[in-house]
Amino acid sequence: MKNSQSKNNREILGKRIELLKAEMNKSKRVKNISRTRETLIGENKIGLQQYRKIENNSYIENNNFKLNLININVNEVKKKTYIPNLSEQILNIYNFKEAIEYDKRNFCTIFYIFLIAKQVIMHAFLYRSPLEPLSIRLSLLKFMLGCDLALNAIFYTDDKVSEKYNSAKSAIKFAFTNNLIVILLSTLIGYVMFIFLANLNNSTNQIRNLFREEEEKIKNNKKYVVSFGRKKEIICEVKRIIRNYKIKIIIFYIIEFICMIFFWYYVTIFCNIYKKTQLSWLLDCLITIIIRIIIDFVLNLILALLYKISIGTKSNCFYKVMIFFYCFSS
Repeated sequence: MKNSQSKNNREILGKRIELLKAEMNKSKRVKNISRTRETLIGENKIGLQQYRKIENNSYIENNNFKLNLININVNEVKKKTYIPNLSEQILNIYNFKEAIEYDKRNFCTIFYIFLIAKQVIMHAFLYRSPLEPLSIRLSLLKFMLGCDLALNAIFYTDDKVSEKYNSAKSAIKFAFTNNLIVILLSTLIGYVMFIFLANLNNSTNQIRNLFREEEEKIKNNKKYVVSFGRKKEIICEVKRIIRNYKIKIIIFYIIEFICMIFFWYYVTIFCNIYKKTQLSWLLDCLITIIIRIIIDFVLNLILALLYKISIGTKSNCFYKVMIFFYCFSS
Protein backbone atom coordinates (compact mmCIF):
# COMPACT_ATOMS: atom_id res chain seq x y z
CA MET A 1 0.00 0.00 0.00
CA LYS A 2 2.80 2.34 0.95
CA ASN A 3 4.75 1.39 -2.17
CA SER A 4 1.70 2.16 -4.36
CA GLN A 5 1.15 5.57 -2.67
CA SER A 6 4.85 6.38 -3.00
CA LYS A 7 4.72 5.48 -6.69
CA ASN A 8 1.72 7.77 -7.23
CA ASN A 9 3.48 10.63 -5.45
CA ARG A 10 6.51 10.19 -7.67
CA GLU A 11 4.32 10.26 -10.78
CA ILE A 12 2.53 13.43 -9.63
CA LEU A 13 5.86 15.03 -8.79
CA GLY A 14 7.24 14.04 -12.20
CA LYS A 15 4.27 15.58 -13.99
CA ARG A 16 4.66 18.79 -12.00
CA ILE A 17 8.34 18.96 -12.91
CA GLU A 18 7.50 18.47 -16.60
CA LEU A 19 4.85 21.24 -16.45
CA LEU A 20 7.35 23.51 -14.70
CA LYS A 21 9.95 22.82 -17.40
CA ALA A 22 7.38 23.53 -20.14
CA GLU A 23 6.45 26.84 -18.51
CA MET A 24 10.14 27.78 -18.25
CA ASN A 25 10.74 26.90 -21.92
CA LYS A 26 7.68 28.91 -22.94
CA SER A 27 8.95 31.87 -20.94
CA LYS A 28 12.34 31.59 -22.64
CA ARG A 29 10.70 31.51 -26.11
CA VAL A 30 8.66 34.61 -25.32
CA LYS A 31 11.82 36.40 -24.17
CA ASN A 32 13.66 35.29 -27.31
CA ILE A 33 10.81 36.50 -29.54
CA SER A 34 10.78 39.83 -27.70
CA ARG A 35 14.55 40.15 -28.12
CA THR A 36 14.29 39.23 -31.82
CA ARG A 37 11.66 41.93 -32.37
CA GLU A 38 13.82 44.49 -30.58
CA THR A 39 16.81 43.44 -32.70
CA LEU A 40 14.82 43.72 -35.94
CA ILE A 41 13.51 47.13 -34.98
CA GLY A 42 16.99 48.30 -33.98
CA GLU A 43 18.79 46.89 -37.04
CA ASN A 44 16.28 48.18 -39.56
CA LYS A 45 15.83 51.50 -37.79
CA ILE A 46 12.08 51.58 -38.07
CA GLY A 47 9.75 52.92 -35.41
CA LEU A 48 7.84 50.66 -33.03
CA GLN A 49 4.53 51.93 -34.34
CA GLN A 50 5.49 51.07 -37.96
CA TYR A 51 6.67 47.62 -36.90
CA ARG A 52 3.39 46.93 -35.13
CA LYS A 53 1.50 47.94 -38.25
CA ILE A 54 3.55 45.52 -40.33
CA GLU A 55 3.31 42.81 -37.66
CA ASN A 56 -0.47 43.13 -37.57
CA ASN A 57 -0.61 42.39 -41.32
CA SER A 58 -1.62 45.89 -42.31
CA TYR A 59 -2.00 46.54 -46.01
CA ILE A 60 -2.17 49.59 -48.23
CA GLU A 61 -5.49 49.88 -50.01
CA ASN A 62 -6.11 52.43 -52.72
CA ASN A 63 -9.02 52.50 -55.17
CA ASN A 64 -9.66 48.75 -55.32
CA PHE A 65 -5.95 47.96 -55.56
CA LYS A 66 -4.68 45.98 -52.56
CA LEU A 67 -1.30 44.54 -51.69
CA ASN A 68 -0.80 42.95 -48.29
CA LEU A 69 2.78 43.66 -47.29
CA ILE A 70 2.96 40.57 -45.08
CA ASN A 71 0.54 37.90 -46.25
CA ILE A 72 1.20 38.28 -49.97
CA ASN A 73 3.50 35.23 -49.74
CA VAL A 74 1.14 32.80 -48.00
CA ASN A 75 0.28 29.53 -49.74
CA GLU A 76 -3.37 30.46 -50.19
CA VAL A 77 -2.44 33.44 -52.36
CA LYS A 78 0.23 31.51 -54.26
CA LYS A 79 -2.04 28.62 -55.17
CA LYS A 80 -4.92 30.78 -56.36
CA THR A 81 -5.01 33.02 -59.41
CA TYR A 82 -5.11 36.60 -58.20
CA ILE A 83 -7.93 38.51 -59.89
CA PRO A 84 -8.41 42.19 -58.92
CA ASN A 85 -11.97 43.19 -58.05
CA LEU A 86 -13.87 45.03 -60.74
CA SER A 87 -13.66 48.78 -60.24
CA GLU A 88 -16.00 51.53 -61.36
CA GLN A 89 -13.47 54.23 -60.42
CA ILE A 90 -10.13 52.99 -61.79
CA LEU A 91 -9.43 51.71 -65.30
CA ASN A 92 -5.92 50.22 -65.07
CA ILE A 93 -6.47 47.50 -62.47
CA TYR A 94 -5.37 44.77 -64.92
CA ASN A 95 -2.31 44.06 -66.98
CA PHE A 96 -2.90 43.28 -70.66
CA LYS A 97 -3.34 39.50 -70.30
CA GLU A 98 -5.68 39.92 -67.32
CA ALA A 99 -7.71 42.57 -69.14
CA ILE A 100 -8.37 40.21 -72.05
CA GLU A 101 -9.54 37.44 -69.72
CA TYR A 102 -11.17 39.23 -66.79
CA ASP A 103 -12.19 42.77 -67.80
CA LYS A 104 -15.93 42.24 -68.29
CA ARG A 105 -16.91 45.85 -67.62
CA ASN A 106 -19.40 47.13 -70.16
CA PHE A 107 -18.87 50.15 -72.41
CA CYS A 108 -20.94 52.51 -70.22
CA THR A 109 -18.80 51.69 -67.16
CA ILE A 110 -15.56 52.32 -69.10
CA PHE A 111 -17.00 55.58 -70.45
CA TYR A 112 -17.95 56.65 -66.92
CA ILE A 113 -14.44 55.83 -65.63
CA PHE A 114 -12.88 57.99 -68.34
CA LEU A 115 -15.30 60.83 -67.58
CA ILE A 116 -14.62 60.97 -63.83
CA ALA A 117 -10.90 60.94 -64.59
CA LYS A 118 -10.91 63.58 -67.34
CA GLN A 119 -14.04 65.72 -67.18
CA VAL A 120 -13.36 68.49 -64.67
CA ILE A 121 -16.89 68.81 -63.21
CA MET A 122 -17.46 65.07 -62.82
CA HIS A 123 -13.89 64.66 -61.56
CA ALA A 124 -14.55 67.21 -58.82
CA PHE A 125 -17.72 65.62 -57.44
CA LEU A 126 -17.67 61.93 -58.40
CA TYR A 127 -14.02 60.82 -58.35
CA ARG A 128 -12.78 59.22 -55.12
CA SER A 129 -9.12 59.03 -54.16
CA PRO A 130 -7.33 59.16 -50.78
CA LEU A 131 -4.51 61.13 -52.44
CA GLU A 132 -6.76 63.67 -54.14
CA PRO A 133 -9.27 65.01 -51.60
CA LEU A 134 -12.38 66.99 -52.48
CA SER A 135 -10.74 70.32 -51.58
CA ILE A 136 -8.06 69.87 -54.26
CA ARG A 137 -10.55 68.71 -56.89
CA LEU A 138 -12.75 71.74 -56.17
CA SER A 139 -9.68 73.99 -56.46
CA LEU A 140 -9.06 72.58 -59.94
CA LEU A 141 -12.68 73.24 -60.90
CA LYS A 142 -12.45 76.78 -59.53
CA PHE A 143 -9.23 77.36 -61.47
CA MET A 144 -10.85 76.10 -64.68
CA LEU A 145 -13.80 78.47 -64.31
CA GLY A 146 -11.42 81.33 -63.51
CA CYS A 147 -9.49 80.53 -66.70
CA ASP A 148 -12.66 80.69 -68.78
CA LEU A 149 -13.61 84.10 -67.38
CA ALA A 150 -10.13 85.61 -67.63
CA LEU A 151 -9.07 84.23 -71.01
CA ASN A 152 -12.28 85.33 -72.70
CA ALA A 153 -11.66 88.81 -71.30
CA ILE A 154 -7.99 88.79 -72.36
CA PHE A 155 -8.79 87.76 -75.94
CA TYR A 156 -11.69 90.20 -76.13
CA THR A 157 -9.43 92.82 -77.71
CA ASP A 158 -10.21 96.43 -78.62
CA ASP A 159 -10.93 95.33 -82.19
CA LYS A 160 -13.56 92.88 -80.95
CA VAL A 161 -15.08 95.55 -78.73
CA SER A 162 -15.24 97.91 -81.70
CA GLU A 163 -16.85 95.19 -83.83
CA LYS A 164 -19.41 94.62 -81.08
CA TYR A 165 -20.34 98.31 -80.92
CA ASN A 166 -20.62 98.62 -84.71
CA SER A 167 -22.45 95.32 -85.22
CA ALA A 168 -26.20 95.01 -85.35
CA LYS A 169 -26.04 91.30 -84.59
CA SER A 170 -27.51 89.83 -81.43
CA ALA A 171 -25.12 88.77 -78.66
CA ILE A 172 -25.58 85.06 -79.42
CA LYS A 173 -25.05 85.49 -83.18
CA PHE A 174 -22.04 87.73 -82.58
CA ALA A 175 -20.50 85.10 -80.26
CA PHE A 176 -20.79 82.32 -82.86
CA THR A 177 -19.47 84.46 -85.72
CA ASN A 178 -17.10 87.24 -84.68
CA ASN A 179 -16.02 85.77 -81.32
CA LEU A 180 -15.66 82.11 -82.25
CA ILE A 181 -11.84 82.33 -82.43
CA VAL A 182 -11.79 83.96 -78.98
CA ILE A 183 -13.87 81.11 -77.56
CA LEU A 184 -11.72 78.39 -79.16
CA LEU A 185 -8.45 80.01 -78.01
CA SER A 186 -9.79 80.32 -74.47
CA THR A 187 -10.84 76.65 -74.49
CA LEU A 188 -7.48 75.42 -75.82
CA ILE A 189 -5.28 77.45 -73.47
CA GLY A 190 -7.55 76.59 -70.56
CA TYR A 191 -7.03 72.88 -71.32
CA VAL A 192 -3.24 73.25 -71.34
CA MET A 193 -3.20 75.08 -68.01
CA PHE A 194 -5.60 72.57 -66.47
CA ILE A 195 -3.46 69.58 -67.54
CA PHE A 196 -0.35 71.21 -66.08
CA LEU A 197 -1.97 71.79 -62.68
CA ALA A 198 -3.74 68.41 -62.70
CA ASN A 199 -0.37 66.68 -63.08
CA LEU A 200 0.92 68.57 -60.05
CA ASN A 201 -1.72 67.33 -57.62
CA ASN A 202 -1.85 63.61 -58.39
CA SER A 203 0.58 60.88 -57.36
CA THR A 204 -1.90 58.00 -57.20
CA ASN A 205 -0.47 56.23 -60.26
CA GLN A 206 3.06 56.32 -58.85
CA ILE A 207 2.00 54.46 -55.71
CA ARG A 208 -0.20 52.06 -57.64
CA ASN A 209 2.66 51.23 -60.04
CA LEU A 210 5.02 50.64 -57.13
CA PHE A 211 2.79 47.91 -55.71
CA ARG A 212 1.94 46.55 -59.14
CA GLU A 213 5.65 45.78 -59.72
CA GLU A 214 5.68 43.53 -56.66
CA GLU A 215 2.38 41.98 -57.66
CA GLU A 216 3.75 41.07 -61.10
CA LYS A 217 6.84 39.47 -59.54
CA ILE A 218 4.63 37.27 -57.37
CA LYS A 219 2.36 36.34 -60.29
CA ASN A 220 5.30 35.40 -62.51
CA ASN A 221 7.32 33.57 -59.86
CA LYS A 222 5.43 31.60 -57.21
CA LYS A 223 8.68 31.16 -55.27
CA TYR A 224 9.27 34.89 -55.02
CA VAL A 225 9.25 36.12 -51.42
CA VAL A 226 8.71 39.73 -50.43
CA SER A 227 11.47 39.99 -47.85
CA PHE A 228 11.29 42.14 -44.76
CA GLY A 229 13.95 44.42 -46.29
CA ARG A 230 11.89 44.80 -49.48
CA LYS A 231 8.81 45.65 -47.44
CA LYS A 232 10.79 48.35 -45.70
CA GLU A 233 11.97 49.67 -49.08
CA ILE A 234 8.34 49.84 -50.29
CA ILE A 235 7.32 51.80 -47.19
CA CYS A 236 10.24 54.21 -47.69
CA GLU A 237 9.36 54.64 -51.37
CA VAL A 238 5.71 55.38 -50.53
CA LYS A 239 6.89 57.94 -47.98
CA ARG A 240 9.13 59.56 -50.60
CA ILE A 241 6.25 59.77 -53.12
CA ILE A 242 3.92 61.29 -50.52
CA ARG A 243 6.62 63.76 -49.44
CA ASN A 244 7.12 64.88 -53.06
CA TYR A 245 3.35 64.99 -53.48
CA LYS A 246 3.02 67.41 -50.56
CA ILE A 247 5.65 69.66 -52.18
CA LYS A 248 3.75 69.58 -55.49
CA ILE A 249 0.51 70.43 -53.68
CA ILE A 250 2.18 73.52 -52.16
CA ILE A 251 3.41 74.55 -55.62
CA PHE A 252 -0.09 73.94 -57.02
CA TYR A 253 -1.74 76.21 -54.45
CA ILE A 254 0.89 78.94 -54.95
CA ILE A 255 0.42 78.91 -58.74
CA GLU A 256 -3.36 78.77 -58.40
CA PHE A 257 -3.38 81.68 -55.92
CA ILE A 258 -1.21 83.88 -58.18
CA CYS A 259 -3.31 83.04 -61.25
CA MET A 260 -6.62 83.65 -59.46
CA ILE A 261 -5.41 87.03 -58.18
CA PHE A 262 -4.43 87.98 -61.74
CA PHE A 263 -7.74 86.68 -63.14
CA TRP A 264 -9.73 88.65 -60.57
CA TYR A 265 -7.70 91.83 -61.20
CA TYR A 266 -7.95 91.65 -65.00
CA VAL A 267 -11.67 90.74 -65.10
CA THR A 268 -12.51 93.55 -62.66
CA ILE A 269 -10.71 96.11 -64.84
CA PHE A 270 -12.28 94.70 -68.02
CA CYS A 271 -15.80 94.91 -66.61
CA ASN A 272 -15.26 98.48 -65.38
CA ILE A 273 -13.87 99.70 -68.70
CA TYR A 274 -16.18 97.81 -71.07
CA LYS A 275 -19.44 97.89 -69.17
CA LYS A 276 -21.60 97.45 -72.26
CA THR A 277 -19.59 94.41 -73.32
CA GLN A 278 -20.20 92.41 -70.13
CA LEU A 279 -23.20 90.50 -71.52
CA SER A 280 -21.30 89.47 -74.65
CA TRP A 281 -18.27 88.48 -72.52
CA LEU A 282 -20.39 86.36 -70.15
CA LEU A 283 -22.05 84.68 -73.12
CA ASP A 284 -18.61 83.84 -74.54
CA CYS A 285 -17.63 82.33 -71.19
CA LEU A 286 -20.80 80.22 -71.06
CA ILE A 287 -20.24 78.98 -74.62
CA THR A 288 -16.61 78.14 -73.73
CA ILE A 289 -17.79 76.02 -70.80
CA ILE A 290 -20.42 74.26 -72.92
CA ILE A 291 -17.91 73.59 -75.72
CA ARG A 292 -15.43 72.16 -73.20
CA ILE A 293 -18.08 69.82 -71.77
CA ILE A 294 -19.05 68.64 -75.26
CA ILE A 295 -15.39 68.07 -76.21
CA ASP A 296 -14.81 66.16 -72.95
CA PHE A 297 -17.75 63.87 -73.59
CA VAL A 298 -16.80 63.24 -77.23
CA LEU A 299 -13.10 62.59 -76.49
CA ASN A 300 -13.83 60.29 -73.55
CA LEU A 301 -16.45 58.47 -75.60
CA ILE A 302 -13.79 57.83 -78.26
CA LEU A 303 -11.21 56.75 -75.64
CA ALA A 304 -13.68 54.33 -74.04
CA LEU A 305 -14.54 52.88 -77.44
CA LEU A 306 -10.86 52.48 -78.37
CA TYR A 307 -10.14 50.80 -75.03
CA LYS A 308 -12.86 48.22 -75.66
CA ILE A 309 -11.52 47.71 -79.19
CA SER A 310 -7.98 47.16 -77.86
CA ILE A 311 -9.32 44.42 -75.57
CA GLY A 312 -11.51 42.91 -78.28
CA THR A 313 -8.70 42.83 -80.87
CA LYS A 314 -6.12 41.72 -78.25
CA SER A 315 -3.74 44.50 -79.31
CA ASN A 316 -1.11 45.02 -76.60
CA CYS A 317 0.30 48.17 -78.22
CA PHE A 318 -3.17 49.69 -78.62
CA TYR A 319 -4.00 48.79 -75.02
CA LYS A 320 -0.84 50.53 -73.70
CA VAL A 321 -1.69 53.68 -75.67
CA MET A 322 -5.16 53.80 -74.12
CA ILE A 323 -3.75 53.30 -70.61
CA PHE A 324 -1.23 56.10 -71.29
CA PHE A 325 -4.05 58.48 -72.25
CA TYR A 326 -6.02 57.43 -69.18
CA CYS A 327 -3.09 57.95 -66.77
CA PHE A 328 -2.01 61.24 -68.37
CA SER A 329 -3.09 64.09 -66.05
CA SER A 330 -5.37 61.81 -64.04
